[in-house]
Amino acid sequence: MDVLVVDDDHLTRTSVSSVLRSAGFRTDEAEDGFVALERLRSMSVGSVLVDTDLPGLDGMQLLDKLDNPPPVIFMSSLHYGAEFILGKFEAYTLIQKPISSALLLMAVSRALATDHQGRR
Repeated sequence: MDVLVVDDDHLTRTSVSSVLRSAGFRTDEAEDGFVALERLRSMSVGSVLVDTDLPGLDGMQLLDKLDNPPPVIFMSSLHYGAEFILGKFEAYTLIQKPISSALLLMAVSRALATDHQGRR
């Protein structure tokens, strides 16, 4: 699987997945952090695109539970400072919602070119 898209908003999740699939990426979806955690532990994923503000287990808590996460792209409609997110968590990047298709595709392409240790 190229990208696991994690967002509790059905429309956002399916829209993002659709854009990625149209560009040739293989995607899977999870509606919350617990489902995402289960999928990440049971299958190989190239990158995770995850909302920072999920109910229950949010995107940041999800990342904390993974020993060797794939490159993570946080999505947020909240106005976090990118330095805070990228410094505190081993995330590849932070994308503000609403997400442009061009920015989404660029971020995912770059994340997939990065291995789990952050090397290109």
